[in-house]
Amino acid sequence: MASETEKRQPKIEIERFESGTNKDDVPTADDHSPLSCVRVDTQRKAPPSDTKYDGGNRKKLVVLTGAYYGAFVALGFPFAFGALYNDILDTFNSTRGETSLVPAFCIGCTFGIGFLSGIFIKIFGMKTVMTAGGLVSSLGLFTSWFAQSVAHLIVTAGVMNGIGNSFIFISTTTLVAGTFNKPRTRSIALAGIMFSGGVGTVVFPYIITGLKSVYGLRGTLLLISCFYLQTILSTLVITSSVGNQQFFKSQPIKDHVTGKDSKSNWRQMLRPIFKSFVITSCLSFGAANNISGILSDLTKSRGFSEESGLALILYFNSFNTMARLLGGILKLIPGLHSVIIFTLSAALHGLALIILGATSDWVVSAVLISAAGAGMGGMISMLPVVPLEVLSQEMLPFGLGFCGMMNGAVTPVVGAVMGLMFDNMGSYEVPFYVFGSIAIGAAALTIVVFTSVECRSKKQCLNSMIRL
Repeated sequence: MASETEKRQPKIEIERFESGTNKDDVPTADDHSPLSCVRVDTQRKAPPSDTKYDGGNRKKLVVLTGAYYGAFVALGFPFAFGALYNDILDTFNSTRGETSLVPAFCIGCTFGIGFLSGIFIKIFGMKTVMTAGGLVSSLGLFTSWFAQSVAHLIVTAGVMNGIGNSFIFISTTTLVAGTFNKPRTRSIALAGIMFSGGVGTVVFPYIITGLKSVYGLRGTLLLISCFYLQTILSTLVITSSVGNQQFFKSQPIKDHVTGKDSKSNWRQMLRPIFKSFVITSCLSFGAANNISGILSDLTKSRGFSEESGLALILYFNSFNTMARLLGGILKLIPGLHSVIIFTLSAALHGLALIILGATSDWVVSAVLISAAGAGMGGMISMLPVVPLEVLSQEMLPFGLGFCGMMNGAVTPVVGAVMGLMFDNMGSYEVPFYVFGSIAIGAAALTIVVFTSVECRSKKQCLNSMIRL
């Protein structure tokens, strides 16, 4: 009996790999969340066409180039919208409250409708959603040429552009996640997506400044729409490359999301580690997203010169961008989970805010602002990686979209609270103390949940091995 079992086992392995499945597709410890034992199911496997792109290395490079350009535009321009703030004030004679709604809606929609973008990807496919994102964003900025009021800009440059950004961001992230089979390579590629967006936040202010000096506000928005039209071209190049075309098409919902495995798929989002990650993400990004917007006001309230304020903004964005790439490099360390990198980055950001509230020296402030930017960059780099490791790849668009939706909802609330605190107390010291402490507390909560669940999982694996 034992000899027959030994003869059958090699046959199963040979059939598994000769049936067209790459060895890299076999689940490993890095492919799954550490919350469960490693288990290879040879009976039921998702069709490779639904989750993997089977192109060669050169075609993967084409995919990366197109995806990185999409992230460069979709994540770069919204955070550079502040370069047009004064021009909107002067053009429409609007109040600061009205003007601030334009970038607020742009950033809010970019992340706030991420869950809806994930649903559209499953229904219509990545190619359709990516193309629609470029069209909607470009159309929004194009029609801003005819704006006669701030309300018009809120709808076109804010809501429409933000919706298109969300379509592009979620699609490119899902695309890159399915392009690479090896976990470490995939983590670096996903970190590169966020790094490209960070480069956009540094480059676009200079592009906008140069364009508006020649063409004005309306001409600048019209020309920026051309950047979004290029994302459509990159989408067509990616999806027309020779490879598994089914990977880019819509997937039958009945087979994956709402069919036989629907309950188990959706229950993944109820895992304790994912819920704690969402809480930490909301509270940490709520403060981080608003810090980048109040740096100029912070320098003014502390008596720094305008040049010093611009330097602080440059330090924040530069360290933010470099940390996004560093997060992917750290993921190469064996056994280092993305949840750990994310929570440590959130704790670094919170600690920098607390100390920043206690100092008024420019040099110390510059160091702390750089540390806060690095913490934010580390969180951003792991934002798409954590849902991929904690959830399954099929649920990545929904998990990432849900995080973005919650971040988009919390960010304006935190900004409003920060503004009220400043109006009542005349400084940012108390807001920094409060939200820095909240970020550290949320990071500690996630570490505790992650550690307890992982210990429980290892204990269950040990018991299973003893029984065998």
